[in-house]
Amino acid sequence: MRGKQSNMNNKKEVNLKIEKEFEEAILPEKKKNYIFITEEGLTYQLNSTSPEPDIENCQVIGFAKGKDEDEALKSLIKESYYLLNTNFNEIICIELKHKDYYHKAKYFYLSEHKRNIYPLKTSSGGTQKMPF
Repeated sequence: MRGKQSNMNNKKEVNLKIEKEFEEAILPEKKKNYIFITEEGLTYQLNSTSPEPDIENCQVIGFAKGKDEDEALKSLIKESYYLLNTNFNEIICIELKHKDYYHKAKYFYLSEHKRNIYPLKTSSGGTQKMPF
């Protein structure tokens, strides 16, 4: 009886091992979505009349998938090799939690907020109302 039970346990272990190997081979790895940004560089406002049209901000370098940040970076560089020829050095990797991040994003339009009047600082240190 002990021989049969031992044999059954071995079969269960073998079946579990085969099942796990099958799942790993068939099911895609659970990869996460990442965005890569940089704080380097400047962006200019569209149709700006400001004497200082540059805005300090972050720029999107790209998007990639990976099981972690390191794998996603390798994927980004593989897909966008030209990035190595740019002057960007420090890039920041942020995981996008929603798989459907683009469609689940909440959009804001500044034009909808122009109805409110906010004080605007002038170059002389005073304030003026927004011109809208």
